Amino acid sequence: MPPSNARARLAGVECLLWAIEHRVELQELAVQCADRDELQGSLKRLHQFDDGQCNFVMSLSVSHMTRKQQAYLKEERDQLRQELGLDTH
Repeated sequence: MPPSNARARLAGVECLLWAIEHRVELQELAVQCADRDELQGSLKRLHQFDDGQCNFVMSLSVSHMTRKQQAYLKEERDQLRQELGLDTH
């Protein structure tokens, strides 16, 4: 995978893992927002996410929260970090 694509994918995977780990906080934020645009603005303001990262977080489905899927995402994150020469921990 070209480095720019790997960086973008890594950012997305890390956002998904963040959303899973902070699912209660994310749910509370979502129910307080009037609509998707307000939620996106809140994610940008509170967590410095860009548009792509917001889309990853807001499109998260419950099926991504299973232990198996989390393990897959963590493995993918570690592989991307290794590919990019970044620390895997």
